[in-house]
Amino acid sequence: MTAGFAAGLAMLGAALALWLSASRPSILIAPEGEAVGLMTAQGRAISKPAGGAFVVSSWLLEDGDTATQAAAAARPAWSGDARDRRADLPHGWQILHFTGKGSGARAAAACQPRHIVVVNEALPSTATPAPCLVFDLRQLRKTGAVAIDMTPEGPGITTAAERHRNPR
Repeated sequence: MTAGFAAGLAMLGAALALWLSASRPSILIAPEGEAVGLMTAQGRAISKPAGGAFVVSSWLLEDGDTATQAAAAARPAWSGDARDRRADLPHGWQILHFTGKGSGARAAAACQPRHIVVVNEALPSTATPAPCLVFDLRQLRKTGAVAIDMTPEGPGITTAAERHRNPR
């Protein structure tokens, strides 16, 4: 084995170790609110089997996951009907994902403390979602996609807009 080949193998091993040790956000929200992904022991569980296909396929690829969106949506984590999805999060939090006609009104009604509410419509202007953390279409158009890591202190949020202004 040549020294160059050995050095190349060492670099490949180091790159693989970095990739395997890199942390991925526990929650990802698509930029239009069309999909939400939660990291689970089985891989990222997607809130819907369709919608946001390009974004979802990127998430799964970055996770090193070969599952389809439909297979990732079948993973345990989410419950509820196709338009109103709910999942439990660490530290007593829940995430709710509302889609379809009237989703803004349904989301506003569901706003409770320790809830993260994602909706693919703008909340009605009369809504006052103070007790929860809301990512509606109006907010997401300002921030772009959102990554959240749950900590004992609460959600740690990073937006695409912040990453664009402050690249690492």
